[in-house]
Amino acid sequence: HTEGLRANEYLVHDAMILTPVAEFCAAVLAPPPLEAQYGPTPSLEARYGTIARRYLAIMETEVVPKWEPYWRDLPDGGGVYVFPYNTSERAPGGSLPYNQVLAFGRMEIALYRITGKPLYRASVEKMARWFKHGLRLIANHYEWNYWDYVRAGDEYLREFACFVEDGHGAIDVGFAVDAYDAGIVFDREDMDRFARTITESMWNGSEEQPLLGNRVNTSEGGSPHVLDWVQYGRFSPQVRQIMGRMLDLAGEEGVGLEGVSYYPFCWGSVLQYATKLRNVTGASLF
Repeated sequence: HTEGLRANEYLVHDAMILTPVAEFCAAVLAPPPLEAQYGPTPSLEARYGTIARRYLAIMETEVVPKWEPYWRDLPDGGGVYVFPYNTSERAPGGSLPYNQVLAFGRMEIALYRITGKPLYRASVEKMARWFKHGLRLIANHYEWNYWDYVRAGDEYLREFACFVEDGHGAIDVGFAVDAYDAGIVFDREDMDRFARTITESMWNGSEEQPLLGNRVNTSEGGSPHVLDWVQYGRFSPQVRQIMGRMLDLAGEEGVGLEGVSYYPFCWGSVLQYATKLRNVTGASLF
């Protein structure tokens, strides 16, 4: 019996589409305590509660169960999703790369914030343990692969056991900071080590024309990718300075930045933790 090729569905694509939706639902249905920092805020639930609950129901009853058959617990307390078993897949039953699993984890962190359901936290904890197990401490910073061999059936994927590049790595570090904020597995020391991945390994060393390396183990490649890496400005004034300058250059020179549609978010991440603002109307912020 053979099966013709067909279009595949990918867990990571569901996650990349729905994580912002889940975060919207969390903002409406489980807002963080912003009043102490910004003053009273109008109720989002009154205006958007109905649609947020509708989106939440879709994620909980259709999306999460859809991928449940492809979850595998690991002996060390971790957990991973695998590729579906069909002939269109390159490695049916093989473990997914870090970014593809962790993207789904980011959605589940938001679902946990909303619902408080232990099943979401348990799933994210297992993903986080699996990812943290694959991190290598080099001097004072972390480096890691795009994918690692973790279980039988992964043989066909060995070619991907190489240092992760900046784009997929951004999803990984985005998950780590989301897990940290949720109090799951990662702690402040981990955040500092990821921040030093930028400053000690990936940054080209230039304060005027900063760029990041195109993999986590190099400063070569001239990558303009900032999305999710920018969040580590929370933990490092130097990262904040680097990212602020990269965004300055993008505005001044029209330099393309990966994730350009997230430009306002990136600046927001820099501004939220900047301590030496002069103004926000044109002069340099640092």
